Amino acid sequence: MKHRARLSLLTLILVAMLSGCATAVYVPNPPPACKVERKGPRPGARHVWVDGHWKYNGHRYIWVSGHWVKKKKSGVWVSGHWVQKPRGWVWVPGHWR
Repeated sequence: MKHRARLSLLTLILVAMLSGCATAVYVPNPPPACKVERKGPRPGARHVWVDGHWKYNGHRYIWVSGHWVKKKKSGVWVSGHWVQKPRGWVWVPGHWR
């Protein structure tokens, strides 16, 4: 078990160092169900809500709260999501399209 935890931590450090590369981190277990969040008032007409999501920290999933972001001029926000692949679960980051 310690070996697996060390390997996961080493993988995350390597991914952080190579953040410009498209390296996928595979998580063996699916994320928990999403939490229901209260959005609160929109700060302005050009703001878009970014949903909260589960992030894997190398040992377990941790919740990242949703938040408001200022909308790009012509962009549409595509929410991040987890996808199941043959090697495990992979996070697909949210992005502007």
